[in-house]
Amino acid sequence: MEIKVKEQREFNKILQSLCKSARDGVLTLKDFHRQWPEEANTNLFFKQLYEDIEDGVEHIPGFIFKRGVDYKSWHNSESYLILYLDFILLGFDKSADELQQCRSFVLEQEKLSEEIIKDRVKEYFSE
Repeated sequence: MEIKVKEQREFNKILQSLCKSARDGVLTLKDFHRQWPEEANTNLFFKQLYEDIEDGVEHIPGFIFKRGVDYKSWHNSESYLILYLDFILLGFDKSADELQQCRSFVLEQEKLSEEIIKDRVKEYFSE
């Protein structure tokens, strides 16, 4: 479903904040569900982000004998890199369809890292 530009910009800000909180390991599942804009569920790209954020929050690695997030493992995980990609994409003033296409392009790359993600997104939108 096509989302209006103004509405999408509002969603992008909210979702970018959720991605950042999830990446930082400070977003709880309860807060995520409370803050998620239900209207965003009408769009494929935003539905995918919902799943990415939820997956990240549910599967963030922790330590067995002490509290807290195992940030070394987390920053090397696929879930973290996908949230990083989502965060970067939400910073572009592009339609949700264009962002979804770029997301697919980047996720086809092998051995993703933050640097590769930034480079591929930049490359995709500069063509």
